[in-house]
Amino acid sequence: MNPESNLGIPENVQAGQNLEKREEENEYNPLEILREREFYPGVIEVEEGKEIITDEDYKACFEFLRENIKDGSLLNLNFGSGITHCHYMLPLIDRLSHVTALDISAKNNQLIGELLNSIQDKGNPEIIEEEDKKMLRDLAQAVSKDEDFGIKESGEELLAMLHEKSQHEGKSDIITADMIEDMEKLGSGELVGDRKFDNIYLSFSIYARTREELVGFLKNAKERLNEGGNLLIIDCENYTNESGEEKELFSEDKVIEEKYGEVFDWTLDEMKEILNEVGFSSVNSQIREIEAKEDEAEEFGTYLFIKAQK
Repeated sequence: MNPESNLGIPENVQAGQNLEKREEENEYNPLEILREREFYPGVIEVEEGKEIITDEDYKACFEFLRENIKDGSLLNLNFGSGITHCHYMLPLIDRLSHVTALDISAKNNQLIGELLNSIQDKGNPEIIEEEDKKMLRDLAQAVSKDEDFGIKESGEELLAMLHEKSQHEGKSDIITADMIEDMEKLGSGELVGDRKFDNIYLSFSIYARTREELVGFLKNAKERLNEGGNLLIIDCENYTNESGEEKELFSEDKVIEEKYGEVFDWTLDEMKEILNEVGFSSVNSQIREIEAKEDEAEEFGTYLFIKAQK
């Protein structure tokens, strides 16, 4: 990444604005996507002196993960969605012994690394700024105070745990790789140092181009699970605004579009069939229609939550 690049966001840029223009110019900026579309102003608000999560889809995702993770280690196969890695690990970190992040995008991984370093005020960040550190701190406070999560640790303690449990061999445990093209290296353990995990998490990030490729990937991912470990999948079937128009969900690093422009459009039934086919001992799923508020506009998502146990 060019350290001279200006990765800040002008004050007049609103959520979602200019995304299409940036994509056309082939300029992917993970920080802007994080601020504009993922953790935009209003996701965390202060009510009666404490931070609360106001976005129902994020809260639903956090609750599903809290209910279904197995205590132990977790491999987060982001594959383009790594900009929210730290934010999604915070509500789980008290239950986890170690966290590993894997993403195809080097830019996303730089963002993850800078956020982790910011917890201890380490390094010289090229991407993140004070407002991004504050969002992570505010989220930590919010999840620690939400009685639905049952977390005993304070926000500061959660942040410290996230940093500590994200280290491997003296550095942040972040891997840049293509989990589809490198699926056999994933399955053999080459990508992750022969480690196995108690949980593998996939969120909005399954880019297999064919059914056969999806089967192969899930077989290899299963090899990295300990016996009794869980594969957790969250995806969105569709997302519409209040007038019923379908919304474009994500803006990804161009490396994904170049390789995976045409992906296998699986259904929930197909995914459950494949998970059974590759040998998971149990597969459970739920579909939830969630109303979310973004910049005062009502939007609705149909979310798929899947837990498959080895």
